[in-house]
Amino acid sequence: MSDVALLKRLRKSEDWLRSLCVELLQEKGVNWSEETASPRVRIVDGTIVKEPGRTGSQWRILYSLQLPNLRCEYFEITATLGEGRKNR
Repeated sequence: MSDVALLKRLRKSEDWLRSLCVELLQEKGVNWSEETASPRVRIVDGTIVKEPGRTGSQWRILYSLQLPNLRCEYFEITATLGEGRKNR
């Protein structure tokens, strides 16, 4: 799968991933409502995704989520070496 294909699939899954996270938090008794939010909080994370196999490609994914609404504020996919493609 190319980095462009991965980026397109991640873009299309944003709402589904958000609803999944909200449901998981509610199961744990955490209620993330925008009305009760006080200060703005941002979660930033990054990971490396590797295709299986000896010669699999690697991509670095960096993203930032805004709490309490779990909306993506920043998203970037790059090859582990070289320039990448940006979204947001």
